[in-house]
Amino acid sequence: MALHVSVEDKALLRVEPENMVNYLSQLIVEKLPERPLRIPKGLDYSRLRTAMQKCIGTFAEVR
Repeated sequence: MALHVSVEDKALLRVEPENMVNYLSQLIVEKLPERPLRIPKGLDYSRLRTAMQKCIGTFAEVR
């Protein structure tokens, strides 16, 4: 299974290096697909997605 999040190169160029982890973390949490094109049989993707959002979200500043 592969997941991806599209990031615009122009948007990345505007982010200061010290803010990059926060920016990418927020972007991934916001844009993580609700449902990928293919889900392996038996995988609870909703539960996986929630866990990934929590894990990645810990790197983002809470605003």
